[in-house]
Amino acid sequence: MIISIANPKGGVGKTTLTVNLATTLISKYPDTRILELDLQRSSSLWAGYRTERGITPEIPVSTVSSVKQIPEVTAPYRDNPRALLLVDCGGIDSDFNRSAMSISDLVIIPTRPSQVEVYALTRALSVIKALGKTGYVLNNGSFPASISKLTDLAEYVSDMDGYKLLNTVVRLRADFQDAYGAGMSVIEYNRNSKAAEEIAALAKEIQRLLKGVKRG
Repeated sequence: MIISIANPKGGVGKTTLTVNLATTLISKYPDTRILELDLQRSSSLWAGYRTERGITPEIPVSTVSSVKQIPEVTAPYRDNPRALLLVDCGGIDSDFNRSAMSISDLVIIPTRPSQVEVYALTRALSVIKALGKTGYVLNNGSFPASISKLTDLAEYVSDMDGYKLLNTVVRLRADFQDAYGAGMSVIEYNRNSKAAEEIAALAKEIQRLLKGVKRG
């Protein structure tokens, strides 16, 4: 199975989601790997922290130098119920990102509930439609007390054909930054935290969506 974490706007938490989902979902998908398309190589940096500290399970991170390499890297994960490839897309509209998204079972689009982020969603919609995909929008990085903005985003997404809003909300929490620096997921870093609770809920929602993909 292949999941792309994509948004042409940077700073929306794509890498944070990617590494947290990888460590959370590996219990269900023993062959879990990250394909890093972001030139900042933040997933690779996190994996390096993890290796230095001897943290297991190991989460391999692959990179490519050519769009032509993407089908080769993704092939073992297509239609494979025990394998999961999480694609950490770069914060730009590129042939690399489009190639990965086009063969993904799910395209998750993290966004923050602000006007700037909503504008980015509008720009990304044409790409989603061109690829014949549904974009699953994740409200990611809301402030804990921000209720009205959650409602605004839900109403906006509901009016856009091609997008569906995920039920889970992942909020802005310090544990995400601290866990990243330790080479961990938030569940490994502090299992009883709100951040861990949110990632666990997101992982369960994604598993339900993937089951629907497999049945389809």
